[in-house]
Amino acid sequence: MSTYSFTNNQGVKYKILMKKPHHTYNADGLCDPPDYRKPKIHIAPDLTPKREMAVMIEEMMHAFFWNIPEKEVRRFCGSVTRILHKEGWRQTVTTEPSTEWSGHVK
Repeated sequence: MSTYSFTNNQGVKYKILMKKPHHTYNADGLCDPPDYRKPKIHIAPDLTPKREMAVMIEEMMHAFFWNIPEKEVRRFCGSVTRILHKEGWRQTVTTEPSTEWSGHVK
């Protein structure tokens, strides 16, 4: 997965890292508070694709809506993940486009 970044509602820029959160958190994902100097979201790289989607949605929701209780965030994100997965949304692997031109010359 590529490295992504985004800016939340308050203009705080977040970076997403595919890196397991510190073991003291015992979590698949972790979102830094928006008042951190360079906040990051950590997502464990060894998750199943469906779980990765759920954790990504959950941690991004924390970044945008920091004060919403964890229970409400999990309920919402679980519903979103379940519906998207039922509708066929899946992670795809792409390769970088070639810079070589392979067309014909007139």
